[in-house]
Amino acid sequence: MAAPLVLSRRANLLCFIALIVGAILRFWAIGKDIPYGVAIDEPAIMDRAVEMVKTGTLNPRGFFDYGTLSMYLHVVVVIVRFVSGAMTGMWSSLNQTSSADYYLWGRELTALLGVATIAIVYRIGARWGEQAAVIAAVIMAVQPWH
Repeated sequence: MAAPLVLSRRANLLCFIALIVGAILRFWAIGKDIPYGVAIDEPAIMDRAVEMVKTGTLNPRGFFDYGTLSMYLHVVVVIVRFVSGAMTGMWSSLNQTSSADYYLWGRELTALLGVATIAIVYRIGARWGEQAAVIAAVIMAVQPWH
């Protein structure tokens, strides 16, 4: 097993700053355009996740354009969001909800995964040195489509 990579405090601080910048960029306008201006892939994934929860099946009904891990993670989002909404009296049945009720929480999950990716890229970049690690983290933090 290889020895763990030890990075300087300066490199770790720069990674932390990249994480903060990445989080700000991902969460800044996270609720914008919900429910009427969502991206093409949001309904494709969330509609299937909501349907899977409503029907009790984990079959995305033949839709495999995206990896199913994303849909299964969004199934968890739908369940947690529904339970939290039911506990506060927003609804009492899944039939009272629509996909639009889950978009914001789905976006938040995606944003959290994006921020975690910055840290992962930083650690991977450390194999080629501190400078490569920091540059990789900063680039990942500001990627507009990530």
